[in-house]
Amino acid sequence: MKPDNMEIPVYDLTIKAGEDFSFSFYLHDESGALQDLTGKTFRSQLRAFAEDTTAFDFVCQHNNQGGIVTLFMPHTKTQAIRFQKGVYDVFQINGDGTRNCKLCGNVTVKPAVTR
Repeated sequence: MKPDNMEIPVYDLTIKAGEDFSFSFYLHDESGALQDLTGKTFRSQLRAFAEDTTAFDFVCQHNNQGGIVTLFMPHTKTQAIRFQKGVYDVFQINGDGTRNCKLCGNVTVKPAVTR
C-alpha cells in the first residue's frame, strides 16, 4: 500500500498518430537508487476517457536491475486512434499479484496527415 503522502507521478504524453511511439522512464527506490524490477511486470493502456471500453495497450518492457520502464505502441495501433485527447496509466504488477500505479497522465494525439 502506498503511504498517503506519496503521490502518483503525473506526466503528460503526446503521440503522433501513424508513428511508432516509445517513451521510457526511471523508477527509483526510497533511497534514490534505481529500482530492481526483476520479477515485476507492467501494464499500460490509453483510453479516450477512463471509463471508455475501447483501450489501446502499450507494450511494456523493463531492464530488470536498471530501473527503466519503456512503453511502446507501433504505428499500426497509433494510426487507429480516433480521438485527440485521452488518458493513460502504468501499473506495476509484483510477484505476489499486488498492483501499484507508477505513472499516469493525459495524452494528446496529433492526427496523421500523410498516408
